[in-house]
Amino acid sequence: MSGMLRPLAALALAASVTTFAACRRAEAPPAAAPQPAPVEAMLGVWEGTLPCADCAGIVTRVTLFAAPGADGGRFELTESYLEPAGGGERGARRSGAFATESGTADDPAAVVYRLDVEDEGGARRFLVNGNDLQMLDAEGRAIVSDQDPTLRPLSSTEPAGDEPAADQDAAAATDGDETAPPKPGI
Repeated sequence: MSGMLRPLAALALAASVTTFAACRRAEAPPAAAPQPAPVEAMLGVWEGTLPCADCAGIVTRVTLFAAPGADGGRFELTESYLEPAGGGERGARRSGAFATESGTADDPAAVVYRLDVEDEGGARRFLVNGNDLQMLDAEGRAIVSDQDPTLRPLSSTEPAGDEPAADQDAAAATDGDETAPPKPGI
């Protein structure tokens, strides 16, 4: 009998090994854990009343969000025209991409945020001036106007509602930090 058991035991062992190997091959490799999407960081919110050729001013709010590891990100822009020519109310909300540029026509060491406004077919440029953003003209030069072309940071205690405040004095409050806004990608 022992002569007969040996081939049967060898056959059973071979079948077990084959079955085990087949099961191991059928197992799917462990799935890679999904990677979280990069989180953009808010650089800041600036607000002010900018010069206007055919109205009393444009109450403007700019919010910048930095893309991780990039020299730019996205922006949200809200504008409300004060006393526009022809009456009525005018305003707009826009969003798009922004980039950080180095230098202006007047200062090659300056830092400028360029907001690419697609529906206008162009860009808006703001010079980083301490904590403030100063609007530049199409050639990258300072705007000469009786009105101040500066947007000031909103303090953390001011409400960040949907519409910019019409009172620029309220928007001029800062947290006392005199450092420049952070550059994206740093």
